[in-house]
Amino acid sequence: ATLKLPVRMAAVAAPPVETAAEVVNRVDEELRAEMIECQAQIRRWTTEQKHSVDSLALDAQRTLEGDKENLAQKKEDLRAILYADEALQHSNQEQNAKLEQLRQELDALTAQESLLPLEHAKLNKALEQKRQLLVDREMALQQTQVGKDNKLAELNKGCTMYRNMLGLEFERVGGAFCRSPC
Repeated sequence: ATLKLPVRMAAVAAPPVETAAEVVNRVDEELRAEMIECQAQIRRWTTEQKHSVDSLALDAQRTLEGDKENLAQKKEDLRAILYADEALQHSNQEQNAKLEQLRQELDALTAQESLLPLEHAKLNKALEQKRQLLVDREMALQQTQVGKDNKLAELNKGCTMYRNMLGLEFERVGGAFCRSPC
């Protein structure tokens, strides 16, 4: 069922009527032009994406190369740090051993220090006893010396008396013997 509309003809010339084949041909050309335009847009977008991916890949490659160089440097730095850490631990162990030795010496000295007052008292007592013994011996020596001096004085007095009364002279021979010169 088609609609039939009254056709009025005007005095104006009507545009030429297109046939169905012409309309299909025109629509086909319009669609082809749009497809070509879409293909061009897709190529531009794909090219942009390729450039973007290539740029990212190049940046990633540079970063990777830099990271490889940094990795080698960081490994060397890590080895140096581990060596320094090991040396530090060894030094720390030595210092701890010295510290422990010094603590033991301190404990021993502290123990000795606690004994010092007793030892000091003993030594003072022994010193006082030795001083008293020295004083006693000096007194005995002094008494012996006084006795010897008295005996010498008597002997000298006797020599003087013999010399004065008898006219004898005595001289010392061989240390302690006296005789008269003949």
